Amino acid sequence: MVILTGSVGYYLLFMGEPKIIDCIYMTVISITTVGYGEYDLLVLGARHETEEIEFNPSPERLLDVGLTLIVMGEVDNIVSARKVF
Repeated sequence: MVILTGSVGYYLLFMGEPKIIDCIYMTVISITTVGYGEYDLLVLGARHETEEIEFNPSPERLLDVGLTLIVMGEVDNIVSARKVF
């Protein structure tokens, strides 16, 4: 029951964007505290090469070449994520 409720809540929270299997996965790793090395960063927007700023970009767009991400989070997490990406 907890996994079902959590999965539905996750699905609704992100307005139906993730697949249901992703919602179940995120619920299970949240409950078991396994995680997968998240950086706890919130992407607020992305600046394109044309200087246009897109707020709340879709996950598919975050890895486009030429984007500068506008993020919010702890400095240590931002530095760690920057080293990886």
